[in-house]
Amino acid sequence: MIILNDEENAIVETIKNLKAQAGSHSPSIFTLLKEIPSLKVKVDACFLSNPYATDLFLKYFEDDIIKKADLEMF
Repeated sequence: MIILNDEENAIVETIKNLKAQAGSHSPSIFTLLKEIPSLKVKVDACFLSNPYATDLFLKYFEDDIIKKADLEMF
């Protein structure tokens, strides 16, 4: 069991609240940094902002959606 200090518990609660407000997507990196200034983010793995994840998303989108649906590309 991991025991968190008061500051860590406050961060956890903030993240929970932000996630609840964000709906189906996780809170944006900008929201997290604004609401939790002490947070240090090294990697943003969101496929909407990460070029590596975007390439992977597009590959699966093309393979699983476009090719399997036999859609014609213009």
